[in-house]
Amino acid sequence: MLPVLLWALGAPALAAEPVLGIDWVPFGRADLVWVDEERTSGTGVGEFDGLLRPSLTPYGGLDLGRTTLVVGLGVALERTTTWTAESRRSVSAGGIRPSVDLQRHLGPDEERVRPWIGGGLYGTLPIARDVSTAYTDEEAEDAAEGATATRFRIAGAGLRLGLGAEMSPVENLDIGFRAHLVGHNGWSRTEDQVSWSSLVYGEAGLRLQFRWP
Repeated sequence: MLPVLLWALGAPALAAEPVLGIDWVPFGRADLVWVDEERTSGTGVGEFDGLLRPSLTPYGGLDLGRTTLVVGLGVALERTTTWTAESRRSVSAGGIRPSVDLQRHLGPDEERVRPWIGGGLYGTLPIARDVSTAYTDEEAEDAAEGATATRFRIAGAGLRLGLGAEMSPVENLDIGFRAHLVGHNGWSRTEDQVSWSSLVYGEAGLRLQFRWP
């Protein structure tokens, strides 16, 4: 029984086609308003700051026939090190943003245009540090507290649900579009309180994808 179960789980993966692609989400008026109203994280590496999740985002995955598994990874890190005759200070802030999506294709596989529905999850692992050889114990404690507050501003998680379609102008090359409803959750922390906020918004993009046969 166990060999049969393992074969059933492994057979789709063996028949899968690797895919590599890139999504393009145009910079729009909402992005300009967001920046103009100073609603970014202030670190340059948060979800809506532009570096961690730029307009062009690559992805990879497996086409299992009717289902496609897509994974992505965003990385942004800024670090400044300052030396003086008496001390050395290092300040860093960054984020690592893994994501995973599942797409279920609708209709026959041989159709030239393949519509799909799907959804996914993502999360941002924050990085922040402020250390100096010249800090007193009190200054080091304040710096650690400030780094914690920065990590809260960078951290985030969310999900998205949507649909899209792909067509193949030539063999193994797909072009298409996607439209998702995204729900993002973020946090902030001060000395005496922690705040949680959520944002729901629509996002549409174009897609170029290559499939290995």
